[in-house]
Parts: sequence; structure tokens; C-alpha cells
Amino acid sequence: MVKFKIIEKAKKIRSDETDDWFEEFEGVVEYKGENFTYRWYNGCNHQEASVLTKSGWETDGSKYPLINILYEALADGSYYDPLELGEAGEIVEWDEEDYL
Repeated sequence: MVKFKIIEKAKKIRSDETDDWFEEFEGVVEYKGENFTYRWYNGCNHQEASVLTKSGWETDGSKYPLINILYEALADGSYYDPLELGEAGEIVEWDEEDYL
């Protein structure tokens, strides 16, 4: 079972509506007892999840499994849009088979 809590609902922080369009969102979730600020980049060329660590923005899901979880939820999963993940205080959970 994958589970995290929305601490701050995602908000759009940047966008571009030219031919090379993109949107970038930022929010905060609690995962395994720790709060993570995350970003979701959705552009015409790729999608990317990242979390803020003490050393800066990290995109390596092997170091931070939450990155893979967010990517699967937003790129391939049920949500597709960080604004739909939930409101502050909501718990997001689903079976691991849904994102593996």
C-alpha cells in the first residue's frame, strides 16, 4: 500500500503556452513521516517529478522513492494533474500494484 498525506495542495508556479508548452507545479506531501516539497513538470517533450532535499532538487527515484510514486500517479496513474491529488489534510493511497 502506497500512502502519503497532502500538506500543501499543489499550485502552478510556471507555465508557457508557446509551441514548447509546459506547466510546473509545486506542493508539499508527507511521506513516511517526513514532509517533502515536490515539483511536477509537464511539458510537450517530457514529464518529471522532483523533491527538494538538503542538497537541492533531486530527480533520482532510486534515492527518493517518492519521486517514482509521484511520477506514476501523475504520468501514468489516476490523477494526471497535481491539482487533483487532493486538498491539504487528505490522505492519498492505493495498492502498490497500481504503480509498479
